[in-house]
Amino acid sequence: MLIILPPSESQSHPADTADRGSSHGDGPTLDWDTLHFPSLNPTRQEIARELIALCSVETDEGRARTREVLGLSERLDSERASNAQLLTSQAAPALTIYTGVLYDALAPSGRGESITKAGHICPAVEPLSAAATRRLAIGSALFGVISADDFIPHHRLSGTVTLGHSTMRARWKPALTQALVEWRDSTDAQSNAIFDFRSGTYRNLGAVPGATELRVETIDSSGKRKVVSHFNKFYKGLVARHLAEASECKQEDAAELLSSVIDKELGFATEIQAGAVKGTKGDLVTMFIPQ
Repeated sequence: MLIILPPSESQSHPADTADRGSSHGDGPTLDWDTLHFPSLNPTRQEIARELIALCSVETDEGRARTREVLGLSERLDSERASNAQLLTSQAAPALTIYTGVLYDALAPSGRGESITKAGHICPAVEPLSAAATRRLAIGSALFGVISADDFIPHHRLSGTVTLGHSTMRARWKPALTQALVEWRDSTDAQSNAIFDFRSGTYRNLGAVPGATELRVETIDSSGKRKVVSHFNKFYKGLVARHLAEASECKQEDAAELLSSVIDKELGFATEIQAGAVKGTKGDLVTMFIPQ
């Protein structure tokens, strides 16, 4: 099965222990031929070429223009430089590149001691198993979607950016949807479920017909419900970890599996709405966080 996570603007540098100033280390660089979902490579390479060209102009006007296009402050000019070195910077598994709230909750490398976040105690955990890691994918404006163990460099490109005259959405439709549908069609029917945990921006780059989605809401003693925004990624990271370690399932059983995992591992109530996801007619599972 496949659990698609959103990317994060917060990223590590694989060369943190090497020459940080140049972002180069002794490790591998980006190799298009090793990435999963190879049908996306033409679009990936086209976006990369334009991004590198944009970020390589070393004039005051060029740097200012780049920051404007990418939505960067002057303080984040180093992100522009990282993009310019996209093909020569050291690469590392995507799951070690992305950081931030969701990935802290996911804890792919394990967690040595328990932490408390949003009133929820997260116990110490072992690193994700190899099988669980293989079930994780990550949405991306640059790569479309990648496997968690694909090697990628540090980069900065939001799904809201217009590069040249094209939005990311225009560039990725319909190729991204087709690649994900092809994955499901080519996978054994008993283990081809797709869970789409991407945010709206990245889901809109290439939605998956029939994919199961998760919504997080709070519920008070009167039964009033409210969509969680601030800690949404945190809870999705927790759920993704437990779901990735669960047994495989087919798409028709995905909502039931997701609901069962949330109940068993996190103790939260859920609601399943069959075919309720707009546009894709996938099943929607809502997880309720008591206030």
